[in-house]
Amino acid sequence: VIVVVASIFVGGRIGFVVTHLSLFAPNWLRTFLLWSFPGFSLWGALSLGLISFWLYTKTQKLTHVTMFAAYGMALPFTGMLISLATLLDGIVVGKATTWPLGVAYPGVIHARHPVGLYGFGLFLIYFVVLHVFKSKITDKLMGIIGWATFTYLGLVLLVLGIVRDDLLYWVGLPLDIIFAGVLFVVSGTLIKKPSSINPE
Repeated sequence: VIVVVASIFVGGRIGFVVTHLSLFAPNWLRTFLLWSFPGFSLWGALSLGLISFWLYTKTQKLTHVTMFAAYGMALPFTGMLISLATLLDGIVVGKATTWPLGVAYPGVIHARHPVGLYGFGLFLIYFVVLHVFKSKITDKLMGIIGWATFTYLGLVLLVLGIVRDDLLYWVGLPLDIIFAGVLFVVSGTLIKKPSSINPE
């Protein structure tokens, strides 16, 4: 589990570096200077985390259903921590707003949507729901917990994408919105197919 958590952190950092090459190209040592060049990519964390999760499951000879459900149960809390971190360090900048919750970031004109705060609240809701009904989760439902969590994650990222002002674009297309939409649709489709994760 420690290896999976470490891979999530490493993947998040690598993802940020890859998507901000101009910042790190002059000196690759900046990758390790988190206090001077902060940054974390949720997509990188998710990708390397899933790969390490799959490898860990294989090496420990655990069922994919059990591990995927555990991953799904842990992801909302991880999302809360990441959201809180992005709120505090100001990496994820929201669009300008006149809402009372607007945050004034240093060097940024106008108050901005606190994307991290919204993310924290949305992940907290799912975290509470999961743990309130934890005792009612049967073995049959274990097979869909992971997919349900990833569907919710896709929905959260789509909602946050609406108020974000720092989306990644490629030939004019918002990659964050596209990835979130794909995650939401694919995971939502697989909820009805718990057998899509081989229990062996």
